[in-house]
Amino acid sequence: MKANTLTKCLCIYLLFAVNTLVCGQSKAFDDLLTVNLKNMGPIVENEEVRGYYMFYKTDNIDRKTVAYQLRILDQNLNEVGTQKITGSKYLSLLEGTFNGKSIMMKLYHVKDKTVIFHQYDTKGKLISKTSQEVESKYDVSNYYQGVVNNTGIPNQLHAIPNMGFVNYSTADQRKIGYAIEFFPEEGHKAWTFRSPSDSKEIEGASMATITPEMLISMVLKKSSIFSKDATPYIMGLELSSGKKLFEKKLEGNKYSLKVLNSYYDEDSKGTVLFGEYHDLDDKMFKSNSLGMFTLSMDHEGNFTSERYISWTQDVSKFLPINHKGKIDDMGYLYFHSIRKNADGSIYAIAEQYRKAADGVGIAVAALGGGASVAKIVVGDMVFFEFEPDFTLKNVKFFEKDSRSVTLPPGYGMVNTILLGHYVKSIGGFDYIFSQMSKDHKTLTSGYLNYEKRKGEKNGFTFGAISNTNNEYYVDKLKLNTESDRISVVKAKHGYVLVSEYYAKDKKLDMRLEKLNY
Repeated sequence: MKANTLTKCLCIYLLFAVNTLVCGQSKAFDDLLTVNLKNMGPIVENEEVRGYYMFYKTDNIDRKTVAYQLRILDQNLNEVGTQKITGSKYLSLLEGTFNGKSIMMKLYHVKDKTVIFHQYDTKGKLISKTSQEVESKYDVSNYYQGVVNNTGIPNQLHAIPNMGFVNYSTADQRKIGYAIEFFPEEGHKAWTFRSPSDSKEIEGASMATITPEMLISMVLKKSSIFSKDATPYIMGLELSSGKKLFEKKLEGNKYSLKVLNSYYDEDSKGTVLFGEYHDLDDKMFKSNSLGMFTLSMDHEGNFTSERYISWTQDVSKFLPINHKGKIDDMGYLYFHSIRKNADGSIYAIAEQYRKAADGVGIAVAALGGGASVAKIVVGDMVFFEFEPDFTLKNVKFFEKDSRSVTLPPGYGMVNTILLGHYVKSIGGFDYIFSQMSKDHKTLTSGYLNYEKRKGEKNGFTFGAISNTNNEYYVDKLKLNTESDRISVVKAKHGYVLVSEYYAKDKKLDMRLEKLNY
């Protein structure tokens, strides 16, 4: 496949892609016929983990029917609710989320190509069930790949605190478009917002952030499927009605802007957008950026302030980086999260990555095989520290073992920047989560690393990088396990939840591990 064709495919994907306590407390389940560790996750409310949901298969009833189990656990792994579900063997959980009142689970029926939304209360009682045929062939493809490859899908289902849930999807219209559907809690009104059916452009949407009154989305538009780049817009919808309040091109005074993260700022009552900036004529998803930017926006969509952090003029004071954002001998940075703490300081969490030759792939290709000759090497964690006005004050590196991500054949010719988004989409980075304490004074970021150990067997290590009172603490937890699958997710403050699945015994072990900082 030619490089430009691969680039088009990746650009299309990105266009529509746009989670009684004592130390060591554990829980075991031995009724799991099969389980994907993506089919479980934390129930989070206002930065705090309140519990966990689990959805897994327990029995094959007949050739077409399977018994599933939904379990709800509290933050201490005590069971608070359970629900048995009988359904098709073709069902798979895509996403689950909690809005402070109820849990929404998005399931996909592979054979019927339907998506099913189950809403449960915190005891596991079914509140509502909605089924709808998947409208777009792009969603069908993404859902299928997520199920088959056990990678999930880019987040499309989001919780609106105490109001409901919103789901993003693609839509078949005159050209490819999008739909945003709101599922309300009792007392609120359901609505659906769709891109114009007669639009002459391909349009895709993804969630940016939520304010008390608005749902703010990123919208990407391109003239055709063959276009090499997309134009970004920022759009605000009224939460109570789905009415469009504004939609404007995302562009600064001098640069085009690519948003990577955003958040609602309680202090300013506005939205802060964070990302990388490019020359106005650049193709953003293929070209190298000039640096980082922050942009503040009020509730009417007006840009109230802009700040630019240049690779060469600002970041180069802290690390050897060129005008293309490439670090000497280290490659590029992928930004995972941006968080603000109680004193106004801001932290952007990134991870290194670079493209490299794949020796094994080259050897196989030389023998006539269809292997890729390139790979992505994932490296260290990097923290950028900013003053409240976004002046860069420090850059901190945290070493970890590198690991390689195999690229599909032909992807070695694709732009490295675009490949960073590809690696993110398949879960190829080590980064797992960032979590702020309730008082916003301690930030913890976690990653799962396969560690090369001297004098002992290599194995997984969970690393936690915490910043409290402007001091960094690193805690590493060795995960010596013989399990078939292992997962680490956020837990109540100061802990993480480790889950290990043993396929032969059909058993899942869960335990809370304390972090030290």
